[in-house]
Amino acid sequence: MAKLVVLLRAINVGGRNKVLMADLRAVLDGLGYEEVKTIGQTGNIVLSTSQSAAEAGDTIATELGARYAFAPKVMVRSKTSFLKAVKDNPYPQAESKPTTLHVAFLSDKLSAGALEDFDRQRYLPDTFEVKGREIYFHLPNGAGRTELLGALSEKRLGVAATFRNWNTVSKLVDHLDA
Repeated sequence: MAKLVVLLRAINVGGRNKVLMADLRAVLDGLGYEEVKTIGQTGNIVLSTSQSAAEAGDTIATELGARYAFAPKVMVRSKTSFLKAVKDNPYPQAESKPTTLHVAFLSDKLSAGALEDFDRQRYLPDTFEVKGREIYFHLPNGAGRTELLGALSEKRLGVAATFRNWNTVSKLVDHLDA
């Protein structure tokens, strides 16, 4: 059995796109996943399965789409690829202030020219780096004070994305090793 990190985009515990974590765990248990743990209230999951990350993502997306009035985007990483994403953080100095460090987990790699004409200077001191299927953001003044995240919308990127702050990323690592 392999451990996977499953990240759901745009679900909430109240209001629009409501999914209770207890219900989510029950759905995933019903699909045969083992050691299902939800971290926080917004669709952060660690589970064990014999499926590949891609197979699990398809299975989970299909089931959630059938059960709810919306179809959340599902990004899945194997334990190895998630830990590599953590290791590849280009802003290690920001780890001591995790509220300034965020990662966008992408559904696919960006196309070669996706950010070719993007004016990075306009958003300083906020910066970002793309590595594989992740975009790392260093936001020294916090996520609530930046326009950079809005400027790098899914429409601009051309792929689905879900954002996590470094505190959440660290909690997921802890659950992978548990």
